[in-house]
Amino acid sequence: MIGILCVVASLALAAGETNDVDAVIQLVKSGASESLVVKTIQKSGKCYSLSPADVLRLRNAGVSNTIIEAMLEATPAPTASRPSSKAPGGKASSAKSPGDREPTEAEMAAALKAGADAGNAQLKDIEDKCRSGAYRKGNDQALAMMCLAGAMGTGGAGGIRKDITGFRKVACSRASGRPGWNCDYAVREKVSGLNVGPTMTGMMNTPTVQHGRFVYLDNRWILIE
Repeated sequence: MIGILCVVASLALAAGETNDVDAVIQLVKSGASESLVVKTIQKSGKCYSLSPADVLRLRNAGVSNTIIEAMLEATPAPTASRPSSKAPGGKASSAKSPGDREPTEAEMAAALKAGADAGNAQLKDIEDKCRSGAYRKGNDQALAMMCLAGAMGTGGAGGIRKDITGFRKVACSRASGRPGWNCDYAVREKVSGLNVGPTMTGMMNTPTVQHGRFVYLDNRWILIE
């Protein structure tokens, strides 16, 4: 390995770099001790590719065999290695976001369920405000209308809720000019708590094919349309 590195150094010298033999000779003639010269060579990070003529010139200049051997054994300084692009386990790491690929069926179903859960929580909050008479205290006409509609739709019992009981991904394509993926999917939803007849209940619980845009945001997929 050292020999290969020295060949590379030799080619560099041939391309125009100056040979350091003269520098060593000058250092010895300056009166530097043998140990100091050897340490200087070892710390220099240079590779001395000495030809027989170079060795002879060094000996004629009074350079000791110890110094010449140190020059022959010197190795170039290690070059900085590039950081590995491989992740633990030997696999190449990827900087791509999950949003760069289309969502899976499970991810789409989870996004739809999260939206339904958020809607159910909002309905419960409205029902709690209606029961407490918050619309009267704040003279909130919009809330009063929602309370009236909820009372009529549930027969005063409340408890409206929508649950996802079935889901199947149909197809997705990347959204044009906007983030995310446009996807078609089949979904079965169960709406409970409404005071309606069996025909209407059956219609609300019938599977339908819907369309929406799914976007990866805050480490999760969300349905925004």
